[in-house]
Amino acid sequence: MKKTTIIFLCAIACMASTPLRAIVHTYSEQSVLQTGKWVKIQVKESGIYKMSYEDLLEAGIANPAEVRVHGYGGAMLSQNFNKAKIDDLPAVGIYMEKGEDGVFNAGDYILFYGQGTTSWTYNGTQFVHTRNPYSDYGYYFLSDNAGEQ
Repeated sequence: MKKTTIIFLCAIACMASTPLRAIVHTYSEQSVLQTGKWVKIQVKESGIYKMSYEDLLEAGIANPAEVRVHGYGGAMLSQNFNKAKIDDLPAVGIYMEKGEDGVFNAGDYILFYGQGTTSWTYNGTQFVHTRNPYSDYGYYFLSDNAGEQ
């Protein structure tokens, strides 16, 4: 009984001497998804994705020349609660190929990198892959009315 009490008291003393760090997160005032019309698309694998002007119109983007792409894709997000978190969907860089007339219209396209469910990291000696066990697809959101970039 005495050993258990002493061990318990030592454990409490050790916990008391270790300062607890509070993680402070900041949050956006409003989500990027709050305004405008959004279209959700899925990607199976990591790579460059191409969407033509016609694909964007068919998906419901009324003004393809103003398209924006937002999302994380399908890789597993960090589960380390000590790291800062982005609480909204980040914008994804796109390349817009315009025709000879310099205007984005029929026959033109956009390119963007889509992250699939497998991510790779270098741990100092080798590359290690991590597959997201929660999903088979990554998702992105497209809008032509996403506000300022």
